[in-house]
Amino acid sequence: MSSMQTNALYYGDCLDWMEQWNDQSVDLIYLDPPFNSKANYN
Repeated sequence: MSSMQTNALYYGDCLDWMEQWNDQSVDLIYLDPPFNSKANYN
């Protein structure tokens, strides 16, 4: 997907977005579990 911008947020299913990425266009993906913990961080 050539129209993606640097330092931008995109909303949607990550697998749908990743299918559109150019090969070798990502250097790092960082995840910070736990997911769906229902914690309130406010």
